[in-house]
Amino acid sequence: MPLSEHEQRLLDQIEQALYAEDPKWANTVRISDPRRHYKRRLIKASIGFALGVVVMMVGVVLSGSALIPLGVGGFVVMLAACLWGLSSWKRMNGFGDSTPAPGTGAPPGKQPRRGSFMERMEERWRRRHDER
Repeated sequence: MPLSEHEQRLLDQIEQALYAEDPKWANTVRISDPRRHYKRRLIKASIGFALGVVVMMVGVVLSGSALIPLGVGGFVVMLAACLWGLSSWKRMNGFGDSTPAPGTGAPPGKQPRRGSFMERMEERWRRRHDER
């Protein structure tokens, strides 16, 4: 149902006020392609991974009992950046979606699960028995 002229004007006023208040947020909201957002996250995760490698190597190379936690911390940063980057990559490429987008249907070659393994075997057995 389309908006009335009054509602459309109010919406435009609210939008302009939001853009004037926080232009950085407005620019982020204007992005129509979510893949750009995930690409930025992927770049940040790569930088975080590299930073984690550097911190871990500093902790390992500069041996000392006080620097061991630094190496462990670097490894944790690497792991967190890797997980964050992988989740962004999956979402950017559509692998993280549990359900396909409306109107697109299931991905080619993938059929929705029809139940457990035993249920499928029983269904095959029934079909085979009915064919005879």
